[in-house]
Amino acid sequence: MTVKSYTGDKEKLGSAEQFFLQLSEVKNFTVMVDGMLLMEEFQPNVGILQLQVDHYLQTCDSLLDNKSLKQFLHLVLVTGNFLNSGSYAGNAAGFRLSTLPKLMDTRANKPRMTLLHYLVEVAEKQDKEMLDFISDMKYLKQCARISFEALEAEFNQLHLGVTKLKEQIEGDDTNLIEHFGKFIQQALKQLEKLDCGLKELRVKASKLAKHFCEDPNVFKVEECLSLFNNFCEKLKSAQKENEERRKQEERMKQLKQQRLTQQKGRKKGLGGPPGAEEEVCVVERLLADIKKGDFKLRKTKSSPL
Repeated sequence: MTVKSYTGDKEKLGSAEQFFLQLSEVKNFTVMVDGMLLMEEFQPNVGILQLQVDHYLQTCDSLLDNKSLKQFLHLVLVTGNFLNSGSYAGNAAGFRLSTLPKLMDTRANKPRMTLLHYLVEVAEKQDKEMLDFISDMKYLKQCARISFEALEAEFNQLHLGVTKLKEQIEGDDTNLIEHFGKFIQQALKQLEKLDCGLKELRVKASKLAKHFCEDPNVFKVEECLSLFNNFCEKLKSAQKENEERRKQEERMKQLKQQRLTQQKGRKKGLGGPPGAEEEVCVVERLLADIKKGDFKLRKTKSSPL
C-alpha cells in the first residue's frame, strides 16, 4: 500500500506521510522536484566546469607559445645532438615528448648529477629567464589531474538535464513554464558558451600534437599536460639540488683552503724557538763548506782522535 492510495483519516498519518501525500496531489510534482534540484545544482557545476575549460585553454596556449619553454627544449635538442654526434640519433631535427623523462636517466660523473641537472645549470648560466616557463604555467598542475573526457562527460550530463527539463515543460502547463522558462534560456546560453570552449580545446589538442610532432590519432591532451607537469616538478627538484650541491662544493673549497693555510703555518713553525731557522741555515752552510774542502776540522791535544 502506498501513501497515495491511502483513503483514511489524514490526521492519523505521520508528518512525513502527510507531506508525501500532499506532494503526490501536486500536478507534475516529479518534474517540479527534478527541475528545482537542477536549478540548485546547475550554476555551481557549470561555473566550475567553465573555469576548468578556461584554465585548460590557457595551459595549452602556454605550451604552444611560451618563449622560455621553446628555448629550453632547443637546449635539450642541441645537447642531445652533441651527445649523439656520429650515431644514427645525431643531427636530429626534433625529439618525442617521451624523451623528456629520460633526461634523469643519463648520469654525469658527479654524484647525484644527471643530464637534467646539467641542462638546468647551463640554462641558468646562459639566460636566467630560460626556466621561467616552470612558474608561467600556473594552472598546469591543476589541469594535469583532469581528463578531457571527464570535461566532456560533465558537459553532456548538464546539457542532458536542461534539455530533458525543457522537453518536459513544453505543453499547456503554464506554471512549469513560468517557473523554469527563464532558467532554461539562461542555462542553454551558458552551455552554448561552454560547448564553444570545448570545441576550441579540441582544436588546441590537435595543434599540440602537431607542434610536438606526435601522432594526432593517439595523442591525448591530458597525457601531454601530465608529462609536462611531472617534467616541471623534476626541473624544480634539479634547481634545488644544484643549489645545494653548489653550497656544499663551496663549503668543501673553504675547508680545503683552511687546511692549506694550517699546513703552511705548521711548516713555518718547524725548528722550535725563535732563531732556530738561522741555526739550521748555518749548519747547512757549514756542511757544504766541509764537502768543498773550504773548511777542515782541526785536532786538539785533548782530542783522542
